[in-house]
Amino acid sequence: MAKLVAVVAQTDPAGCRIHVWIRGINPMIWGRLVVSADNTLVDFHYVIQIAFAWTDYHLHCFRIHGKEFGIPRLGGPWYSQDARPVHLADFHFRVNEHFLYEYGFTDGWEPQVRIERFIPPG
Repeated sequence: MAKLVAVVAQTDPAGCRIHVWIRGINPMIWGRLVVSADNTLVDFHYVIQIAFAWTDYHLHCFRIHGKEFGIPRLGGPWYSQDARPVHLADFHFRVNEHFLYEYGFTDGWEPQVRIERFIPPG
């Protein structure tokens, strides 16, 4: 009796190189980061905090594909979805796709995130 073996192609990237810049600021403040596609949005928030030497003092949210993702806090703002269980790979981004990371709701900081390229597994 022959044994059937299914081969599944790995289509999800191991990571991606992203370009983050703060909209509306001149001269441009920006950074280029390499992150794991397995990072949750919460992990990614902390990566941005470290890269820009911020102190995680302000409320924040991600605006991706028409939804707001944030960490619910007692007495805080309401978001479309909780950011804690959501991974970057869940969005199946394309190269040059971008989304917004709003940090400091009253300060108007709007870092824009663009996917520059994917890093294959292995």
